[in-house]
Amino acid sequence: MIRKMLHMDAPRHLLLEICGDSEAWPAWMPGVQSAKTVRDGDQHRVVLVTGSFSGMNFSHEMDLKVGVDTVRQFQKEGWPVKWGITWRFTQPPNKLGTTVLAEIDLEFAPFAPVPKKMVNSMMRRMMEESLVALKKRAHHLHEERPEEVLVAEVGEKILLSVYQTEQGLEVVVGDQKWVIG
Repeated sequence: MIRKMLHMDAPRHLLLEICGDSEAWPAWMPGVQSAKTVRDGDQHRVVLVTGSFSGMNFSHEMDLKVGVDTVRQFQKEGWPVKWGITWRFTQPPNKLGTTVLAEIDLEFAPFAPVPKKMVNSMMRRMMEESLVALKKRAHHLHEERPEEVLVAEVGEKILLSVYQTEQGLEVVVGDQKWVIG
């Protein structure tokens, strides 16, 4: 397994959105030229990904699963190497930004005619470039959406108050207030 961790000054929900939006992968993920959803299910979707990395062309189906704090992309079939990446998003103790842990699993076919050291090196480089590209994409999108206010992270419990006022419903969460109506 190959692991790499990087801190990003972006909210977890934005990073989940970026990694889970397979149609937008070509805009930021190194080497990806196209990503088309071929099957969409309740728990996952299957995405046909094509592109080129380190001079090698590729085309394969990826099983994509988006969770509360993870995005998993696993190649459905692969020879001589089958691989997958898990993106894990956690909030650091200081609650500033998000820590991203990327983990790549490689499965080599028996008697695979590829040098494992070369493939490991290439995948490590791809992961490092992907993390840097993800950070740039998140920064760009975060700058585009300055009005977006995150009250709580996904899965975090919050106290919500709702009041009927003359203007409509007033919703209060922490120090944020919205009037609907």
